[in-house]
Amino acid sequence: MRAAQAGVQYSRQSQAGLSRWHEGTCHWHAERDASSTHREMVGYLQALRSFSGFVQGSTLKLYTDSQAGCQILEKGCSSKHALHRLVVDIFWECTRLGVSRYPVWVPRELNAQADYLAGIYDGDDWQLNPHWFHWLDSLWGPHTVDRFGTDKNALLPRFNSRWWCPGSENVDCFSLIDWWLENNWCNPPFGMVGRLLEVLRRFSAVATIIVPYWTGRHWWPLICPDGQNFAPFIRDWRELPRDTAEALFLPGAGRANERAVGPPNFRVLALRVDYSA
Repeated sequence: MRAAQAGVQYSRQSQAGLSRWHEGTCHWHAERDASSTHREMVGYLQALRSFSGFVQGSTLKLYTDSQAGCQILEKGCSSKHALHRLVVDIFWECTRLGVSRYPVWVPRELNAQADYLAGIYDGDDWQLNPHWFHWLDSLWGPHTVDRFGTDKNALLPRFNSRWWCPGSENVDCFSLIDWWLENNWCNPPFGMVGRLLEVLRRFSAVATIIVPYWTGRHWWPLICPDGQNFAPFIRDWRELPRDTAEALFLPGAGRANERAVGPPNFRVLALRVDYSA
């Protein structure tokens, strides 16, 4: 067993985790109406899965502001079936990772960072309909990594995410240097399109990116310099249909936003970007 000791904190407001080195947060619609203790147990389990690569073989302190959650973990059981099932899952996840766990109760005022993470709202928690992804993948794939995903909406087995979550290879795709090695699938927050294009250019990368037809945005001249023709690095493109039986965007697992409710009121393009030449 490694001598390293990690600390993970949780808040009852949502499933949010904070370790000494890494942060993660997720919001799940299914648990929204559950008890705070239930959400706490789900938070423990999700954080163990999200941080598995960092806590394996460690002694892990689970800091929580929930006295009920702390007591259940200490006893290793609960009279409520759903909570007991979660405690058993946590036990087996710790066994799989070789983790020794020690729940520690802390007053809520000392749990401010986890409370902050619990309050974060991801307004881009949505995805392109898999039907249209598979169509684009048949044109320009196979794509190898989803650069803007979560464990709830990723369209490929390999994905990067904003926060650590189960299955995520890395967080903050803009900090990575492997872009040129991959056929990148990119459905970014639309405000980050300009930054994404800069990263693709810097690493001579290829990608399929989803963008709105918003000619007034600061990044549009990068795509269409003269206002008429696409830039040379855009080798192909498709306009995605909006008014079909297959919805273009699907709401995320947490809460839908305006882009994912009904047909979008703007044109949407799929661009095949190639900076490798």
